Amino acid sequence: MSKQQVIKAIRENHSFLITSHINPEGDAIGSQLALASLLKRLNKKVYIVNEDLSRQFGFLTQKGTIINNTNINIEFDVVIILDCPILLRVGKVAKLLKAQKILLNIDHHISNENFGNVNWIDTSASCTGELIYELFNAFNLKLNDKEALYIYVAILTDTGSFRYSNTNSKTHAIVSRLLNYKIKPHLIYERVYGNISNPYIKFLCKILSTLKKEGHIAYITLEGDLARLNSDIRERLEDFVNFARALKDVEVAIMFRELTNNKIKVSFRSKGDFDVNSLAKRFGGGGHIAASGCVIDGTMNEVKRKVLKIAKSLL
Repeated sequence: MSKQQVIKAIRENHSFLITSHINPEGDAIGSQLALASLLKRLNKKVYIVNEDLSRQFGFLTQKGTIINNTNINIEFDVVIILDCPILLRVGKVAKLLKAQKILLNIDHHISNENFGNVNWIDTSASCTGELIYELFNAFNLKLNDKEALYIYVAILTDTGSFRYSNTNSKTHAIVSRLLNYKIKPHLIYERVYGNISNPYIKFLCKILSTLKKEGHIAYITLEGDLARLNSDIRERLEDFVNFARALKDVEVAIMFRELTNNKIKVSFRSKGDFDVNSLAKRFGGGGHIAASGCVIDGTMNEVKRKVLKIAKSLL
């Protein structure tokens, strides 16, 4: 079983590099910090290296805990990639992944490409943080308050504050145990979601002016100046597409964002039973049943026409 292989690799090795996808969100950051803490308690050497730092989740860690310099020279026995369905999504950290190293791939995305030497992919888990919680149990380690906070943030964010269809009885059972620790849900919610800036609000007004609805599909468009985002706004991109998703009678929400060189980033969200992972896979992407994405070559108008045509046909 892949979980047992992960446990075996942790027991038999001494030093670890932990990384995740570019633009890491709550599940990526929370899972990394929780796993790093677990490994340190097992007297392992641990490095967390990401291409990007997260301002939104900076309250979880101290400066220097997560390294975002990919030009460093470090030695490690095992690479652990968390919450990342496609190896390319680790970004510049890829230069540190030496071929001779053991690579553990721990994830919950249905679209994971099983790129590791060991692949522990559990699509029934609401988030990768749930799998790290299982590792604490496997090593008979009782969580401390910080570790409980990390896993709570992972679950809170990846379930959309328990609104998404990946929320299940196991998720709530884990959270009920986490609440026995010194974590305060209302304060965590404020730190994650209630700390937005005035520029963000002004930007949101511009974004919502692009919102359009066609049948059961709603979409927003970020191009030109709207597509050039500062780090604070980029970390909250999911907020925008969720406004489209919240519209009455909408089953699929789409965000089109202009990148560079005629490339368009497309984010999909659904409610109900529609599988947007299958839609994203049509264009070489993937993710979850209710949340997926892809990058498509072409102009904004070309990409919108293709994506909306297929989305309507599938609906």
